[in-house]
Amino acid sequence: MMAIMGDEPSEETRRWRRHWLALTLIAVPLAVIAAMALRTIHIERTAGEARNLAAARERGAAVGKRLEAAVTKEMEASESLVLGALAAGTNEVDVLRRLVSDGAVAFAVHFRGEGRAFPPEDPTAALLQEILKLAKLAPALSLARSHAKGDERGLAWSAIDDLPTLVSCRVVGEAQTLCLALPSDQALRSLAEETASNTYFGDAPVEIVDPGSMTRWRTAPEGGPLEPAASIDLVRPLEGWKIRAAAAPYPAFAHAALGASVLAPVAIGWGVALWSLFRRQADAAAEERRRAECAARLSHDLRTPLSNLLLYVDLIARHGRDTAPIGRYCAVLEEEIARLGSIAEEAVHQARGEPVQSAGTAPLILDAVVGALIVRYEPLMREAGCAVAFSGGAGRPARLDGRVLERIVVNLLDNARRHAAGSRVSISTTLEAERFILRVRDDGVKGGAGDTGTALGFGLGLKVVGELAATCGGTFAADIRGGGASFEVALPVGEG
Repeated sequence: MMAIMGDEPSEETRRWRRHWLALTLIAVPLAVIAAMALRTIHIERTAGEARNLAAARERGAAVGKRLEAAVTKEMEASESLVLGALAAGTNEVDVLRRLVSDGAVAFAVHFRGEGRAFPPEDPTAALLQEILKLAKLAPALSLARSHAKGDERGLAWSAIDDLPTLVSCRVVGEAQTLCLALPSDQALRSLAEETASNTYFGDAPVEIVDPGSMTRWRTAPEGGPLEPAASIDLVRPLEGWKIRAAAAPYPAFAHAALGASVLAPVAIGWGVALWSLFRRQADAAAEERRRAECAARLSHDLRTPLSNLLLYVDLIARHGRDTAPIGRYCAVLEEEIARLGSIAEEAVHQARGEPVQSAGTAPLILDAVVGALIVRYEPLMREAGCAVAFSGGAGRPARLDGRVLERIVVNLLDNARRHAAGSRVSISTTLEAERFILRVRDDGVKGGAGDTGTALGFGLGLKVVGELAATCGGTFAADIRGGGASFEVALPVGEG
């Protein structure tokens, strides 16, 4: 059984176990809440990016519609120009050749029936440049002509000199088909002019990509690849082209604000919980220290009167037949017992954390109080080899808490008895400007010349003296050296 009890953890170990258990119980729920908060932030960010991508898709679709309108407008203008020139001219070949050389159209092909009027089918009548362009446009022309047979207009893409070109074929008369090549740059210029005065696109850039995956136009001339971006595939007449619209980036401040709004309460709650836990631990530790100090003070305060009681009991036993001093010894015993009762009552108040009730100030002859204490403890001091000399200078009445003065004097006498055994102890008192001055000096300090200093930490008794003086609004000074120690207590007093 003793072995089992010896293996039990100490109170400190149990306290730290409770501490970590409480931390775990706080940390686990808060960690779960933090994880849920981070998940919420991630979901909100994903949803925000999806909304931005949808908005980018809408912008791209709007650009596509504008581009289709610009292509249609340019193609109709070119057709009107060519048809008007053909109607006004007499030589079809010369008219079309002049329009192509002037740059009004990229190229023109006129079919009559199954034959070709321009460029002339006769190689000797056609220019070399016309023959080369015709060869490049042949696949697009064939596709556009087949489309035109179904809906009077056919559209197809081809490339002339590596420039994407839109080929449009329209049936313009009986068995006549006019095909025109419109460079993409013309349509893009028209789109740029239309967009210049329009603020629809905002700050997010939009670009047009040709069938060869080359960017042909962009709202923002500079910048890297558009990422993330929505890609929209265009249909006729721009089949094969794409619109890429950059999605607005998810605002960093929004992410930070959302994170702060979600995580800040969690962090605050966590901090408050931890602060509360550590505060309770600190309060418990402080309470333990207070109780330990209270027990130490109680032990210290009881030691001197108990020693005095034992000494006087011994004196009574030795002088049992001598009736003269018995009465005086019994009076001392009564005083010490009363002091023990006062100490016990004060200890009870301190253990409960209650303020110690002051005995109040009453008119006292302070020299008489000090002298009576010296007489009471004279046998105890003599047993320690200490000769006490008293010089009183506070003979007029003054108001002071007698219990505080008694504890101060007893602690200083006990300090001299224990730390300056065999020395001469000088005690003097004075009243100066409503202050009572008590001076105590001895001729030797325990430990010899090595123990020197002026701190108040030389023993619990001196610490008690300093605290008692402070509670009355007074001061305590100590000068402890190898050749002796001197102490001075100054206490405010009222007029008697």
